[in-house]
Amino acid sequence: LSPHRTAIGLLWVARIAGLSSLALLSSFLVGEGLPLSKLTAREALLFLCFPLGVMLGLAWGWRQPTVGGLITLGSLAVFYALHFVTTGRIPSGPWFAVFASPALLFLIAGRRGASRSPAVTT
Repeated sequence: LSPHRTAIGLLWVARIAGLSSLALLSSFLVGEGLPLSKLTAREALLFLCFPLGVMLGLAWGWRQPTVGGLITLGSLAVFYALHFVTTGRIPSGPWFAVFASPALLFLIAGRRGASRSPAVTT
């Protein structure tokens, strides 16, 4: 397998995993019926980072894997930092990171050139 084909395969794994995360996060949002108007300022900031920022990054990763991965991981990092600053502890459990994990695959695929066309040789 060529490196480009491997990168394309990795990109598709990232896309499928990202879709799974998007679907689950969306179902949580719809199922909870979250009253956005009742969020405190702290909760609204956290909500912008996770799940909204993470979801935005995962969707963006379809067109620009590196940018999407950076948006997702950046949103997750800010979420953890804000949570720590406002509560004095980081969120427990692995689930926030698990939902954002396709971002790592997007970054690797983007770094390996999955978003670029293969070089044309003459």
